[in-house]
Amino acid sequence: MTFRPRSSQVVALTATGDRPPIVAFPGAGSTALAFRWLAQALGPDQPFLVVEARSEEHTSELQSRLHLVCRLLLEKK
Repeated sequence: MTFRPRSSQVVALTATGDRPPIVAFPGAGSTALAFRWLAQALGPDQPFLVVEARSEEHTSELQSRLHLVCRLLLEKK
């Protein structure tokens, strides 16, 4: 099963790897690019996801998607 978000709220800086994924949240006004250097430093074996919140109205949808992503990744192990 593959998770494909309908929007760019979840950005996979590194989508591959055998380790448990790191999920990061940028600060207010920031984007996934703030974590690019960290994802690169951790290497291709470390999945690295960034959740970009667009607005408060999408908060519950974003939380649901994050739970789904985490569950699917844990089921792969």
